[in-house]
Amino acid sequence: MQKITSNFLSLNTQDFIKGLIITIISAVFTLVAESVQKGQFTFDFTTIWHTAVAAGIAYLGKNLFTPAKTIIPVQ
Repeated sequence: MQKITSNFLSLNTQDFIKGLIITIISAVFTLVAESVQKGQFTFDFTTIWHTAVAAGIAYLGKNLFTPAKTIIPVQ
């Protein structure tokens, strides 16, 4: 069964779900990276949410300007 990604200049539900996953992963990565650099486990919520939102917007922007593709799974 073939699958078609979202069209150019449009987003679908899967784009938003994947964007949310990217946002969560980047927030966790920011927390871990800061903790390693400082040598202690700290929460700088401003940096964490700025990084998470920027990553989510970048992912959605990339998908917004990518043309539609047809994906045919290998059987």
